Amino acid sequence: MHPPLPAALDGPTGRDWWRGLLPLILLLLSACAQAPRAPASDASRWADTTMGQPAVVPDVEAALRLDPALQAYLEHTLRPAARRQGALLALFEALRSSDIRVVYDASTTRTAAETFEARSGNCLSLVLMTAALADGLGLSVEFREVLTDTQWSRLAGLHVGNTHVNLALGPRPSPFASVLLAPPQTVIDFLPPEAAGKLPARRISRQRVLAMYLNNRAAEWLTQGDLATAQAFSLAALAQDAAYPSAYNTLGVVFQRHGRADLAERAWRDGLAQAPEHATLLANLAAALRAQGRPAEAQPLEAVLARVEGTAPFVNLSRGLAALRAGDPAGARDWLLRELARDPDYHEIHFALAQAELQLGHPAQALSHLQRASAESPRPELRSLYAAKAEHLRALGVH
Repeated sequence: MHPPLPAALDGPTGRDWWRGLLPLILLLLSACAQAPRAPASDASRWADTTMGQPAVVPDVEAALRLDPALQAYLEHTLRPAARRQGALLALFEALRSSDIRVVYDASTTRTAAETFEARSGNCLSLVLMTAALADGLGLSVEFREVLTDTQWSRLAGLHVGNTHVNLALGPRPSPFASVLLAPPQTVIDFLPPEAAGKLPARRISRQRVLAMYLNNRAAEWLTQGDLATAQAFSLAALAQDAAYPSAYNTLGVVFQRHGRADLAERAWRDGLAQAPEHATLLANLAAALRAQGRPAEAQPLEAVLARVEGTAPFVNLSRGLAALRAGDPAGARDWLLRELARDPDYHEIHFALAQAELQLGHPAQALSHLQRASAESPRPELRSLYAAKAEHLRALGVH
């Protein structure tokens, strides 16, 4: 499953994925061959940078913990079903049934227990809940990062890049079994099985998944303006996996928001030491250097960024929204159509195009974009907003 600015912030969350002082900061959220386990982060490196007491102390174990409700479901429903039909099929059928089927919601990264209670979450939330139950049933669990293009979204002034994670389950193999005779695995994902099974993916460690969870929560605290808690979760993510570049990126954004450009630069450079072509780290550091009057240092970073990323996300969306505010719907539509070519499924682009088309006197086209915005939005409250606006147009006779 990712996750999440005035330049760039990193972290998995599914289809729709997020954005201080700089014009743009990007976050990358998560929502996965086995990557080597990274050494623990050197906490002393950041010991003198704390911003005060966090509102919530990171609890790493909570991500996969079975609370009483989840434990009861495991004991009284899943285990009896597993005795009848096998553990893998019992869990697979439960995930498909109304019992524990999870509705996609990108707004929050939930623990296993929280996902079970809410029956909703992003792709990482689904992975955590499923892994916790699979562990309880004695199944093998392989965490996977899906190798697709980063998907971008915007939230609270931040641009957020989202990666996608899922997991593969199977019987726990005998230590004496040949690798060639290993039992087949079943991929669990929000995507349909035929799509999820065909997408390229790489195995990632449990430590990386926990780092993704903590980093997503850091980004969520950051969007709420709680820098102390965001920092605490970023550092906890690095303590799990010191090679996870997205956690360095989030930590850098926290420092940037705190007014410590020196520490932000240190965090971003540490992240680039782990991943020299990481787009959000490159974008954030380059933007920070330019803002400090250091263009000669920014240029090499920008050259690498242009090679690996191409056009920065939401540049044309921002231009289109500016044109709308300036009363130029035709110009806005031109910019927005360019953005739509980069990401044809992002809800905010369709919503802005609906506004432009309505101002141009094209209500049918506006209705079409509102319907796409509602269909593509990952957040229930936005789906409802777009649907209500579409219904208003239909009430006026627009079809």
